[in-house]
Amino acid sequence: MALQEKYIDSISKSERYERIAMFVRMSHWNCKPEFWGRDQVLFEGQAVPIMQGHEGFVRAMLLGVPEKTDRIAFTVWTDQDAYAGFRASPDLARITDMFAPMYVDGALPRPSDFEVRASGDGRSTAQQ
Repeated sequence: MALQEKYIDSISKSERYERIAMFVRMSHWNCKPEFWGRDQVLFEGQAVPIMQGHEGFVRAMLLGVPEKTDRIAFTVWTDQDAYAGFRASPDLARITDMFAPMYVDGALPRPSDFEVRASGDGRSTAQQ
């Protein structure tokens, strides 16, 4: 058995789940070019504070490429139940509606939900 397989076998299934039991929602959408910058202000100033009011919210990021319309709203939740609570609340629709004037051709975001299977952090200065 390879060393990697031995290591994985040595970690119980519940330990692995506890280490990585986060849940991510990635929502792809297209933003009208004239809203570059205003999307960031709305995301940071209104959408994130709404999500911060929900149990299990970890982080949110808005991804975009300058001069392009592509956007990804990336949110991280402690687990699937926390995300499900947010999703069942009126706040998800509220956030979606806040961005409605920015959607190219009125096309709504296309969400994808993921369980976090593995993760890693950058090395701190002390570790280098």
